[in-house]
Amino acid sequence: MEQIFNSLKTLITPELVSLASSKLEESESKISSTVPSIFASLLGVILKKGNSPQLKNILDEAGNLNILSDLGAICGGTPTPDQQKIGDDFFQHLLGDKTTDFTNAIAADKGVTKVAVNRLVSIVAPIIAGFLGNKLKHENWSMPTLLKNIEAEKDQFINWIPSDLKKSFGIFLSPGQANNVVENPKKKNGWIMWLILILLLLLLLFWWRSCRNMPATVEQESVTMISPAPIDNAANTTNQATANNESAAVLELPN
Repeated sequence: MEQIFNSLKTLITPELVSLASSKLEESESKISSTVPSIFASLLGVILKKGNSPQLKNILDEAGNLNILSDLGAICGGTPTPDQQKIGDDFFQHLLGDKTTDFTNAIAADKGVTKVAVNRLVSIVAPIIAGFLGNKLKHENWSMPTLLKNIEAEKDQFINWIPSDLKKSFGIFLSPGQANNVVENPKKKNGWIMWLILILLLLLLLFWWRSCRNMPATVEQESVTMISPAPIDNAANTTNQATANNESAAVLELPN
């Protein structure tokens, strides 16, 4: 059985590397190391995505475009509109909103500019789509067969995939690495739990202080309610004088 990864690498001859290097203004050595990394990373993402009708349709269409017979134009930056479109569709389907994660990881790992990686991806994407499309259209491979063969040779290309890219896409991770990928979102949201806890403590403190103040207020109100009414001194003096006069009158009565 043909080795997919090795076959893809042999497609990019030294002449094509030189052509791409002059077009992208990057050294040939960096181009030579970056292209296999892109091939390997895309194969890894294909395994992660699995069998999908949309991917099969893209590869079938790529198999009809004779991309492999026009590698010079593609590496020179002049693909046909159909070739460029199929490459863009292939790349977008695999990566979705993680295209920036993909290019940034490869740029950092290989020491090339992000602009150069983006342009290399636009070169490599139609080539890998055309190669895999040929397997489906002209060699009668099914999608399960294609995925099985990629899986069988993953040990040959896994080391070409940047570690940051593996984590970002969750591909070829050890159990420990996989757990870290799952736990990271929880760590990012940990501050929310602390905020909720602080709010609960503040509410508890407010309630406790309210309970402490309540008995003193009730007691004060009780004292106010049972306090005797003030005595009217003037009235008391008048009553006392009346009583004295009555006593004096009693004493003056004849025997």
